[in-house]
Amino acid sequence: MCFGFDVKRPFDPVFGASYEVIYQDSYPDISLLDLDYIMAADQNRLSIDTKSLDDFCDRQLYTKAKCWSYEKEVRFHRHPEAYGVGALEFRKQQLKSIILGCNMGENVRKKIIKIARSNYPDIQIYQAILSDQKYQLKIDEVER
Repeated sequence: MCFGFDVKRPFDPVFGASYEVIYQDSYPDISLLDLDYIMAADQNRLSIDTKSLDDFCDRQLYTKAKCWSYEKEVRFHRHPEAYGVGALEFRKQQLKSIILGCNMGENVRKKIIKIARSNYPDIQIYQAILSDQKYQLKIDEVER
């Protein structure tokens, strides 16, 4: 299941800072020595080259295989010290759509549709369907 939200970019007060996913053919070059250096500098209250830290985080958290580029994914990051961790409470009007997974059981599917329609009357609900011909998903809107 995938949720579609209406969020402000580059920063949303609920979701945090937004980052566009980087799509590439090979794994990102992530050195554990870089991480050790960053952690040691932080623990010893030494200044950290913020460009190095940003590059490390970008490579680690925001890289995906190029075959997923059609998603045009944006990821949001909320710093745990500023916002806490755990379940995210969002404004009701921010939830705009739900895509139900292609392997979702019918009972679960019906339950989710019922909950969504009763709590979010204007929400768009879609069903992902495996293509018969290609390695592809077709996304159809669920009838009201």
